Amino acid sequence: LTHANSLMSNIAHVNKQIVEMQGTGGNPAQLMDTREKLIGELSQVIEVKTTDQPDGSMQVTLVSGQPLVMGSDFGQLSAIPDPSDPYLADLHVNFANQSFAIGDSVGGKLGAINDYQTDVLKPNQVALDDMAKALADEYNAVLATGKDLKGNAGKPLFNYDPDNPAASLTITDLSAEELAFSSDGTPGNANVLKSLIDLSNKPVAVTGYGSVSLNDAFTSMVGQTAIKARQADADYQAKLAMSKQAHTARDNVSAVNSDEEAANLMTFANAHNANMKVISTANQLFDSVLQLF
Repeated sequence: LTHANSLMSNIAHVNKQIVEMQGTGGNPAQLMDTREKLIGELSQVIEVKTTDQPDGSMQVTLVSGQPLVMGSDFGQLSAIPDPSDPYLADLHVNFANQSFAIGDSVGGKLGAINDYQTDVLKPNQVALDDMAKALADEYNAVLATGKDLKGNAGKPLFNYDPDNPAASLTITDLSAEELAFSSDGTPGNANVLKSLIDLSNKPVAVTGYGSVSLNDAFTSMVGQTAIKARQADADYQAKLAMSKQAHTARDNVSAVNSDEEAANLMTFANAHNANMKVISTANQLFDSVLQLF
């Protein structure tokens, strides 16, 4: 956000310089090139739309229409934390004392981050919370049915904060003697321990995965995340190729080719030298004619 805000400020400043230079009859071509580069950098951060103005300035907006740069005025992007989730934030653009909420699909690097939060991070957080809660509840429930080595009722093995299970999941300070692996306290009885082992295959409810075992849920989550990562990389490579093609097409129309310009310069120089020789020869002939009189 800081980089994007700096770019918008610089674009507005260059806009002002271009308008002033055109007003005095100057040639702002170099400034326009600078502005184009700045807008190109900004478009990598967030997708933008540009509109040329009669005074030589360029208006820059989001594709959805919210203003970013208008003449010498510019906005600022900000991230407002989501009150329901400290890991997420809503993007806003502040322009002329007004704040506009930015939609989810903003393109560029910010859009990619937002898509990651929405499509990968948030679903995984919810699934991990479900898995952590199920793990703790199932193990604690089974242990509660058993007795430890001293014949005492089983105590919980896991603790967690219901509002944030995955991040707060901890193991209690039970000693080995307090683990209630026996169903009746009889030496050698390990019925509860067997039940704990069986939990690895017991289906539990995990958001996004249905009723599955904890092992299957975690394996599926890792696999889906890997697939999305490969898809994102493929999309990036495809769009990078499209971007290069677009830049090449633009350069063929408007940019300066140094080799071509050098060849043109040599042609002009040769033509100039040839013309100078013609003029010199003409002067000599004219002088010779004058001497005849």
